[in-house]
Amino acid sequence: MQRSFGVFLATAALLLVAAPARAQGFIHGLGGVTFGTEVGPVFGGGGGIAVGERLQIFGEFGRGSNVLPSELQDELDDLSDFLSDETGLPVTFDVRIPAFYGMGGARYALSTGRVRPYLEGALGFARLSFDVVSAEVGGLDLSDMVEEAADVDDETKALLMLGGGINVPVNATFSVDIGYRWNGIFTEDPMIKASEIYGGVRVTFR
Repeated sequence: MQRSFGVFLATAALLLVAAPARAQGFIHGLGGVTFGTEVGPVFGGGGGIAVGERLQIFGEFGRGSNVLPSELQDELDDLSDFLSDETGLPVTFDVRIPAFYGMGGARYALSTGRVRPYLEGALGFARLSFDVVSAEVGGLDLSDMVEEAADVDDETKALLMLGGGINVPVNATFSVDIGYRWNGIFTEDPMIKASEIYGGVRVTFR
């Protein structure tokens, strides 16, 4: 955790030091949905500074509700089917991996017209937890027992984000984002690869 958080802080510090004193500031918020992993909502917000017309540097924090890799969910579904066949009882498992994240990065506008396509990238961390929403056998809830038996600790891993989209100014203060992000969380076998489609609002100030 200390190493990942240190990467985030160091990146943000270097970007801020490199920015001119009179740079334009902004805050932003976003909401979207992740896929590639299990589908789930994601929300985030942060702020930064604009360096000229094209380059922006930013910091952001947020939360994804479930970044459980799809292959792990498939294994849980197979296990449910196997136990159901063996016992003759309905068996269901609903396990989620929520992720709290923080990152610092940069965005570059490919044009400065009415519609502004952009590319962005960031480094940071993701704090992952293990949540057994339900574990039922024949209608009997065994969630607490399964979570205790699994004994999975929360962990913090490095995060890489790459993406792009379009920014549409509404006026001199407000603009709207529509974008796509690829998020790589460096867990062990399998690495979490979460795609994200999002919409956001940005408020610019001096």
